[in-house]
Amino acid sequence: MAVTIQKKMAQATQAQEQQQEQLQENAEVVGLVEKLATINLKIDALKPLEKEAGTIKKTLLEKIPKDHPETERYVFEGTDHVAEFSPHSKKRLIMDMVKAREIMGEDLFMKIASVSLTDVDKYLSDEEKVKFIVESDTGPRTCKVKEKLKN
Repeated sequence: MAVTIQKKMAQATQAQEQQQEQLQENAEVVGLVEKLATINLKIDALKPLEKEAGTIKKTLLEKIPKDHPETERYVFEGTDHVAEFSPHSKKRLIMDMVKAREIMGEDLFMKIASVSLTDVDKYLSDEEKVKFIVESDTGPRTCKVKEKLKN
């Protein structure tokens, strides 16, 4: 009988510990959700500024003299700040895909060639796509933070 009481006491203690752990975990989750909401509000508040900054950058970019060398940076001076535009970065493009395939060989070309699903969707019918595209629910999840509905 003493053994039974000890087992029941041990089970009760274990249940209390599990309950305490769950409360701590719930408190952590609540804190994380609230912190995420606060951060999202700050990010949302900055979106109009981000758009305005993009417009200003575009305007300044258009003011770089057309004869300025593309391989050199360009600096605009303000009263207290400067806006420095980097040289144009290198941009590479395959001009002759048939020649690339010929030089690489069929096996290597097929191994490294890529076709975007956007292009596949644009050019092929659903009947054609179903023959070689597999879809699964394993993509990334999105997260939206919104106010709780209050009763």
